[in-house]
Amino acid sequence: QQQQQATTALAPSQLRRMRIEYSRFGVEDFDFSLYNGTQWSGLEGDVSNAYANALLQLLYFSDGFRSIVVEHSRNDGCSDASCLSCHLGFLFRMLSDANGASCHASLLLRVLAERPEAAALALLEDADGNPATSTPYAVLAQHLLRFVLEQAANECELTCEPPIGFAQRTRTVCPACGTAAERTAHVFAGDLEPPQGSAALASLLAGGAASVRRADTQRGSDQPADFLTLVSRALARSDTTRAWCAGCRSFQLLRTDKRITAPPAGILALNFPVLDAAWQLSLPNEFDLEVSADGDCPVRALPPGEGDGQQQQCRMQLAAVVSSIRDTPKGAEHLVVHVREPRSAGGGWLLLNDFLVQPAAESSVVAFGDWWRTPSIALYALAPGDEETPVTQCYSAPSMSSTLILTAPTSILDTTTSHKGLTIHQRRRVGKAVKPNYSIPRTRLAAAKRNMAVPLTQAEAARLLTDRSFRCALDAEFVVLEAAKMEVFGDGTRELHRPPVHTLARLSVVRANGGLLHGVPFIDDYVAATRPIEDLATQYSGIHAGDLTPGVSPHKLSTMKE
Repeated sequence: QQQQQATTALAPSQLRRMRIEYSRFGVEDFDFSLYNGTQWSGLEGDVSNAYANALLQLLYFSDGFRSIVVEHSRNDGCSDASCLSCHLGFLFRMLSDANGASCHASLLLRVLAERPEAAALALLEDADGNPATSTPYAVLAQHLLRFVLEQAANECELTCEPPIGFAQRTRTVCPACGTAAERTAHVFAGDLEPPQGSAALASLLAGGAASVRRADTQRGSDQPADFLTLVSRALARSDTTRAWCAGCRSFQLLRTDKRITAPPAGILALNFPVLDAAWQLSLPNEFDLEVSADGDCPVRALPPGEGDGQQQQCRMQLAAVVSSIRDTPKGAEHLVVHVREPRSAGGGWLLLNDFLVQPAAESSVVAFGDWWRTPSIALYALAPGDEETPVTQCYSAPSMSSTLILTAPTSILDTTTSHKGLTIHQRRRVGKAVKPNYSIPRTRLAAAKRNMAVPLTQAEAARLLTDRSFRCALDAEFVVLEAAKMEVFGDGTRELHRPPVHTLARLSVVRANGGLLHGVPFIDDYVAATRPIEDLATQYSGIHAGDLTPGVSPHKLSTMKE
């Protein structure tokens, strides 16, 4: 009876799925301030692939990673319209400036959905808002984290190890002929084994009498392991697999040793496996990590102060935990994240559940054992004082946003070559091949216009960055990508399930500082469409068919990123 009562107990209200109650005006009447009384902004969950909100918040509160992508987004050197690092930087800057107001990551998630790699890795939800391959969200978050970190590492030029992950050496040896191969690579997250261990099953599946004997030996000693033991195994593990040996020129049982070679540069990410039963563990707030670069000594995760000091040692402190939550035993799951609040703001814990943000007790963060909460990702950061290389030494970028796009506005879509008659893939290649021409004259009234806009002068651009008295007025036009979803009941009443999805079609910004150019726009951009448009809303937007199509539009187009 006690077990049945524990199973039927509901998750706390603050951890349940957050739903926006729509009125006939959509989301405009919903009061998000009732769910957030902090200075940290939440993310709305009424967009496709919003399961990524917890992961985006986790990355936002990772200081090193946030600094890198924010600086990258201020750079003029990236011309990739679908650069994830740029869009992450835009989102993080918005979260920093919002000061507790609710935000949404629809633009970033839309760019993610348009990446073919994301679809190939099954990182996207289907039309009903479920994982495309029925993968649990706890595992999907791990795959998405690895994908985002890999893309950021390729897009941002770093001169040292990325701030999340660790360097790992992989050594493969054939016991028959002694042939060995070794390589070193950066691993973004360590994968924990189940507490009961899985090495026995992996060895058995490798085949051969030797693996069967090894599986029998491990099965006898397969006792539940504590968390620090699981961490030690994740950072230094050995496997036996049947593979091709170049020395023997035949298939052999090869031994592969993988181990960390140096303490993490900033943050250690750990992925939890999905178990049939609930996890029963308590995450340590801190632990000491001992690493041997030569591989002669074992890698050990120890309670604070228990190291022998003979190896490289660092102290890791729990920084964030992503969890999968079920409102009911058989209900759908969703993701929440607990993050350690920056020390300058108090240093406590925060719960971020989409647009709900509130303080959380440490006991509710580290303890697992309830059926409704499953761990997905844990981040451990170097404790204060253990950081070795400041992030600013690993990345060279301007500390202030560039104004070149406002003083010499060009687009990667600008080309004298007509796009008519080209396939969509040819158009993309033409657009990527065209480099911006920054030799446009910047005199006041003789400036080269982009549509109806006169670019900013250098003096105006400097004033825009340094003088808060710079005034302007903006107007935006939108088109409808997806119509609103309504449910009609038998009595004729209708209920809004999801408001229409809009996208920016035109942006105009005019000067309001007086003088000769008062009222003259310095931005007048039409935004090239990358997705099918359901309704141009011409009577409201003034956008006509073909206005947003490259090679067809009579206007100069820009990408959404520009």
